[in-house]
Amino acid sequence: MVTTPLRVLWRSLSTHALVTRVALEESVSRHLVSDVPVGIFLSGGIDSTALLALTRNVLGPQADIRTFLIGFDDPGFDESGIARRTAEHFGATHTEWRMTEAEGAAEIPAFLAAVDQPTIDGFNTWCVSKLARREGMKVVLSGLGGDEWFAGYGSFERVPEFHAWFQRLGPLRRLAARILETRPHGTPWRRLAAFFRGNGTWLEAYHAQRGIFSADEAASLTEKFAGLRASRPDWLLPDLAEDPREVVSQLECSRYMRNQLLRDSDVFSMAHGLELRVPLVDGRLAESLLKIPADVRLRQGKLLLLEAVPEIPEWVHNQPKRGFRFPFQSWMEGQFGDLLGEAQQTSPVPLKAWYRSWAVAAALQKIRKQAI
Repeated sequence: MVTTPLRVLWRSLSTHALVTRVALEESVSRHLVSDVPVGIFLSGGIDSTALLALTRNVLGPQADIRTFLIGFDDPGFDESGIARRTAEHFGATHTEWRMTEAEGAAEIPAFLAAVDQPTIDGFNTWCVSKLARREGMKVVLSGLGGDEWFAGYGSFERVPEFHAWFQRLGPLRRLAARILETRPHGTPWRRLAAFFRGNGTWLEAYHAQRGIFSADEAASLTEKFAGLRASRPDWLLPDLAEDPREVVSQLECSRYMRNQLLRDSDVFSMAHGLELRVPLVDGRLAESLLKIPADVRLRQGKLLLLEAVPEIPEWVHNQPKRGFRFPFQSWMEGQFGDLLGEAQQTSPVPLKAWYRSWAVAAALQKIRKQAI
């Protein structure tokens, strides 16, 4: 079991890493205040492992810490071995649900019934929340926010590349768009083509990376399923940072995290009567982190977080990033075929990728629920 006194870290950490460590421990300490035990959603990744390490340090070596994970038979998605090893390393009591395809399919109706706005995300939170609540937990911590604050997404590299290519191509952008539009419908290349035909703003570059549908596709879907003619989006955003990676961090926090991850995490944890807390999405932590220069905080590979929490084992930070994912694509070819088939047949735009099919399927379910 690993605990690290702050006085030891003071001698070993750089100034920025020490500031980050102090802010992280203070945030975790505040989020552990509870009249009931607080558990942790533990994947095989850096963020949840950092939470576990910090929790162990805050509570001490004798505290009973509970961790929870969804595992799979598919090794491409399964992180149970890494998480189990990590939990043992920090002396946590670990519980996992090794979910089969049939069990996943059985959760879909109740999951969709809990959806308040259409989303392609949140099923992972629904399932791991059900597991934690079944084991008697009422409060849990999630590592949500680590990717946004410490450059954990591929968007931190690709969005600045898209933005730079828009400038470099100049009058060749239209030609590049025409070439990209020869790629199959429903592929990310089509969003990049739309970006090259636009105004080259940061938000357009971000949407080319993070979006699901182009603006024209989204307008067609809105008109088909909601009977509304969508106006063209305003791609201009004020008060963006000067550093390109800081711009991406702003967009990830204000778009993906705020509009999707936080909303879904709240909805699907509360659906099981579980209070989900996010120590990495904390106002005072944000104030400390934003004082650190972007070229230090947003280094590739979450280096600042790794420096601030050196207890993170090498078997966690030396593996490729996978995220908290489910084997949806293979499942959908079997158990969810009818649901996706209807979406593909009724959609006015080609869907192709599983996440586009799932987005339309979830929207159809929401529309039906509202009509009842």
